[in-house]
Amino acid sequence: MTKARYLYDLELDFSGKIIGGEWYQNAHPDFLWTPAKGVRALPPWESRNAPLVPEAWQEGQSVPDMWRQIATITSEYSKVPLAVITERLIQLANR
Repeated sequence: MTKARYLYDLELDFSGKIIGGEWYQNAHPDFLWTPAKGVRALPPWESRNAPLVPEAWQEGQSVPDMWRQIATITSEYSKVPLAVITERLIQLANR
């Protein structure tokens, strides 16, 4: 497992609103974010009710062909990956 530690000063006003900040080192990501607990970050074409990719991606196997096909088609519209692929990669990485 690879870990990274980033140091950042987050500047807030008296009401708690973010007004700025700065990194402590030059090597840092452009931005960091995470969805709220219990919320999924989905691209517009990935339905919340009916997954685009019905077949399972089993641990130790390659990405299923159907996932690859759908990812190729949707990537023509944006550079945003399918949430189901990102979520599965995170699940597998956290084992």
